Amino acid sequence: MRIAVKGADGEEPKQLFGKLYAQSHLRADRWYKLGRELLYGRLEDEKPFNTVRRLVQQEDYALRLCRDAGLPSPTPYGLVELTPEREYLLVTEFFDGATELGEGGRRGRGAVPGARSAPVCAGGAPRRRVLRDLV
Repeated sequence: MRIAVKGADGEEPKQLFGKLYAQSHLRADRWYKLGRELLYGRLEDEKPFNTVRRLVQQEDYALRLCRDAGLPSPTPYGLVELTPEREYLLVTEFFDGATELGEGGRRGRGAVPGARSAPVCAGGAPRRRVLRDLV
């Protein structure tokens, strides 16, 4: 959800992005990990999140790691507790003009969904190395 924060002393309002996390996300994460365990066998170090708060904190931490490593990611501004232990809002920078992964790069009928141009794909290798080194 797009959030407009009033600017100070006549400045333009700042646009932020809020992602809502609820119990349904926690259940979905558990089902996803169970499916991966059935498909691939035992998952080494992946444990299900016990609370919605922990899931949101992990997302916030991952965004901060990516930002600090120089990867293009939204700047996280923290989380807001809406309903204790049930609903949280993760607030990040809003990317104006951004598209979803499957929507960008389409050029008319017959374009491959999610296709990217060569420069975008070529820029992915160094980023994968940075992510590998973070772990």
